[in-house]
Amino acid sequence: MTLMRYIRLKRMQTQVFVAESLSISERGYRAIEKGVNEPRLKTAKELERFYGKPIEYLLEPYNKPATSA
Repeated sequence: MTLMRYIRLKRMQTQVFVAESLSISERGYRAIEKGVNEPRLKTAKELERFYGKPIEYLLEPYNKPATSA
């Protein structure tokens, strides 16, 4: 999972909502969020604006911290 996905889920937003907000396809957004495709420059700038974070940060892998029992 990328930090972008983590932030989106924390905000309780759907992939459809984010894709529509950025005027890109849901399929395209999903591929970026999964790390399958890199965003084009224009899309990267829109993602930075949408999330308020640099694209390098958003595309970093997110590993959920282990919980202690």
